[in-house]
Amino acid sequence: MSQRAFRFIPSLPDDIWIRIQSSPRRLLMLDYDGTLVPFHTERMAAVPSAATLEALRAILSDPATYGAVVSGRPMAELAALLGPIRLHLIAEHGWEERTPDGRQTTHPLPGPIAFRLGQAVRAADGYRDLIERKRCSVVLHTRGVDVPTARGVIATCGRLWQEFVVRDGLQILHMDGGLELRATQRSKGTAVRDLVAVRPADSIPVYVGDDETDEDAFAAVLQHGIALHVGLGTGTSAPWSLPSQEAVLQFLRQWHRSVSGDEGGSSSP
Repeated sequence: MSQRAFRFIPSLPDDIWIRIQSSPRRLLMLDYDGTLVPFHTERMAAVPSAATLEALRAILSDPATYGAVVSGRPMAELAALLGPIRLHLIAEHGWEERTPDGRQTTHPLPGPIAFRLGQAVRAADGYRDLIERKRCSVVLHTRGVDVPTARGVIATCGRLWQEFVVRDGLQILHMDGGLELRATQRSKGTAVRDLVAVRPADSIPVYVGDDETDEDAFAAVLQHGIALHVGLGTGTSAPWSLPSQEAVLQFLRQWHRSVSGDEGGSSSP
């Protein structure tokens, strides 16, 4: 493919677009909350904008691009929020998958882990209204809670759940607006490595995510691909960043222009 001139997103080096444009095939993987959509206190209100869905559909119209969303949400939520779009959906940090043609895989959870996660819920019984029990994890949601209270609840649950980390090999992850205790046998990183392994070898993998749960995925693509962190924070292994969800939309639009040859499109959101 010949290289073409584009008005690139200022925060990203031109070399990124040259690599994406010149690759025979592309694998685009996106986190959901905090990346494709802003965080919402009401979880099912976090619906992608019409502009975001339009940009994704434009990207997926290219037969050389394969797209995936990699999320900690359960599959039912992820599928309902994204609707009928031909994406590979990876839910619960890689424990559930659905291919664009509808084939679904549920990876088995080690037997004792489910019981121990139930015990972790009961250990934090005083915060039951803030707890979400997933198949492979327990999540404390503090978004919408005043900051001092949220800090106290996170500290308390962190102490209560630490015994499960020491005894059962579970993992505690801090995330924007809460805390998650989860099984460690699968992660966004293992899901990304599995996806990269089954795609053609000449595909360039690109991962876009915003928080600690995405760090394993960044590590999985960095050797041969591109990792982009969303937000202004530090402490990430991703070499490049996009400042906001609005910048992610701009990135998606630029992606389509760079591989389709649409040189006339504006680089503004």
